[in-house]
Order: sequence, then structure tokens, then C-alpha cells
Amino acid sequence: MSYQKYINENLKEKVVKEKPWINCNLLMEHLEKSTIPNEKIEEWKYFNTSKILNEEWPIYDNSGKEKANSRIKYSKNSIILKNGILEKRKNGLEKLDGVNLYELSDYIISNPNLKNVIYNNPKKYSETRVSGKTDKNTTSLLSLNALLNKGIVIEIEENKIVSEKIDVFNLIDSNKFLINPYILIICKNGSSSHIVDTSKYLGDNNWINPCVEVYLDVGANLTFSSLQSQTSTNLSTSSINFHLLKQACLNMFLLNRENTKSDIRIFLKEKAAKAKVNGIILSNKKYQSDVFCKIEHLARNCSSQQNWRLLPADNSTASIKGKIVVKKNSKGSSGKFYSKSLILGEAASAYSKPELEIFEDEVSCSHGASFGEIDKNLIFYMQSRGICKTQAIKLIITAFINDIISDDKRLLEAYLYEMEDFFKVNLQ
Repeated sequence: MSYQKYINENLKEKVVKEKPWINCNLLMEHLEKSTIPNEKIEEWKYFNTSKILNEEWPIYDNSGKEKANSRIKYSKNSIILKNGILEKRKNGLEKLDGVNLYELSDYIISNPNLKNVIYNNPKKYSETRVSGKTDKNTTSLLSLNALLNKGIVIEIEENKIVSEKIDVFNLIDSNKFLINPYILIICKNGSSSHIVDTSKYLGDNNWINPCVEVYLDVGANLTFSSLQSQTSTNLSTSSINFHLLKQACLNMFLLNRENTKSDIRIFLKEKAAKAKVNGIILSNKKYQSDVFCKIEHLARNCSSQQNWRLLPADNSTASIKGKIVVKKNSKGSSGKFYSKSLILGEAASAYSKPELEIFEDEVSCSHGASFGEIDKNLIFYMQSRGICKTQAIKLIITAFINDIISDDKRLLEAYLYEMEDFFKVNLQ
């Protein structure tokens, strides 16, 4: 079935009603005229979307009446989404001072100006090419999400320092559905918080198309961690977007798994905004794991860093395209990109493409990438000291990722826990 036929036959009757903040006709027109992003689009060059086109995708629609899965252990500060829909009876934020949870429809009623900033127009994150042409195909999946989601809003109150982590669990336990989670995070002036977004896959053959939009007001500080468990036969095409005002600070950590495309866009909109992105990109078997991360400097004295670790195994591909854009009137900006790839199989591939677009002088931007395999002499040395080969490789991989998350032991433990199945499969 063609994408356009799918849209015409399956989507129109499934659009979530009572969404006055979006222009349904505009977004439907966008979907009808565009295509699923494919390898012909630069941002999707290393991710194959043919499965999306070749499968039937009934749209998951459940009102959150079923109970959250008892096999998952949740923290006391948990927000639970089941197949992208809020499990109302299982959120645990009632006693966490300074944090509020809303359904998107309710939040917009009390904050009507919000409809002007959340995604409701395909131009918002579209790519403007060097030729000057705007490519709207890059945002077609965002329009799909906007039409179908039943979103939630996490609000951090002004000047609140939230010391405890907020855990968002998106539990996927359905089979063969299209699922569209949407999370809007509002960090008000002077607030500080740490949000961990974890995806757990218990179902099979789903297409998960999530969108996260984050707004950091003046002086807000957010640590945002996105972790994936093993995706198995599921496919994920996620979009994560951050907007930073004056002196706001973002620290982002990402664990990207097989069958996953992550599109990250960070906009440093006002003076002295800062963003730091650290990520691990895993892949095995014949799967692809791909990240596109674009940071735009739109004001003076903004700074950004990207630091990536790629670990492809078997016949798989791991890839990163990191883009730094420095616009006019952004003097004093600093942007850095660096990646390291540790290739774990003779047929495995890693791709790293840094890209700079600089339209201002008096700025500092740099990029670099390195590729290598595990040093067999190092493994032999550790084996001679009584360490088995499997454990030796695990230690090397742990050291490989440790330097980008070593300042947070709990986060390192969470990464290693989610990677345990990767170790079991690839360290034999």
C-alpha cells in the first residue's frame, strides 16, 4: 500500500478530535503531499523505512483503562504511558513538590498561548536546503504524530529545584500497531530537574512514532535522559526537540538502539544558552541505529557540545549525523562535535558525519571522528591476568562509554542495565 493511500484510507477517521490548537486540514494536506522520509533525504540516509511502507499499521487507540504491566518495577516518581497513552491511576507525582502533570488538552485550555509554540505546522522543523528550498518531507512523521497523539504535559514550576528524578515509562505491550506518544515538557524560569524517558518493549512488530517537545525558560536547567530497552522487532522513529531561552542549560543523554531513528533538534534562542549532548548508538544483527542531531545557535555567547559513541556489531549499521548551525547575530558562539566508533564485527559499519553551517564571525566550532576495533592485544593481556574473554570485552566497552557519563554513576548503571542484552548477544 502506498503512503498516500494509507493516509486516505486509514487516517482520516482516526484523527483525534477536539484539537482546536492544530490545523487538521493543513496537517492532512501535508501528509497527502509528502512521503515517508527515506534514504534519499540526507537526514535519513542510513535508515531504511521500507518496512513502514510495506506493512499495514492499525492505529492504537485505548483510553488507558487497562492496568500498567506488573512485570515492570516503577519508581515512586513515575509517569506511566501504556502504548503512548497516560495510565492515569499509576502516575506517582502527586507528592513531588514543583512538578505538575496534565493531559495536553486540559493544559492548553488554561494556557491558550501554548498552541502558538507546540508543533502544529509542518514548517516548524522543516529543513531549509542550501538551495533555499524548504523540505517538508522531514517533518511528515511529526504531522502524523500531531494528528493522532493524546499527549501529556510535564510542568516544572518557576524556581523549583527538583532533586529527585522524574521517570517516564513508555510501555509497549501491544502487537502490530502504530503508536504515537507525545510529551511536552515546560521548565519555567529558574527551575532545575532531571527527567528520564525509558521505553520498554514487551510487544512485537509495532511502529512507535514518538515526539517530545521541551521548552526551557530563562535560567532553567534540565537533564534529560532517553533510554531504550531492546527493541526486538519493533520500529521507532522519534523526534526530540528543545527550545532554550536566556542562560538555560540542557544536558541530554541518549541510548539509541536497533531499528531506531532519532531526530534531535536543539534551538539556542537567547543569549548564553547551553546544550550538551552525550549519546550511545548500538546496533546488532542486520539492524540499523541512526541519529540526526542538529543544534542551532540563534543568539550571542551560546555553546553546544555533542559527544557520541557508536557500537555496531554483526552485520549492522550505527550512524550519526551531527549538525551545528551558527546564525547571524550569534557572535561568541562555541560548537563542538566528536564521535568515536568501536566496531564489533567484521561486517559491521559505522558512519559519522559532522556538518557545520556558520553565518557569523568571531565564533569557535570544531569537529572530529575516529573509528577502530577492539585491540586483540589488550584482550590477550587481560586473559593472561585471569580475566575471561567475554568479561575483557565487556570491560573495554564499558571504558569506551564511561568517559561520557562517568560523572553520573546512577546514569552509567542505567545504561549498562539497558545494554545487558546487547552484551549477552554480542560478547559470546
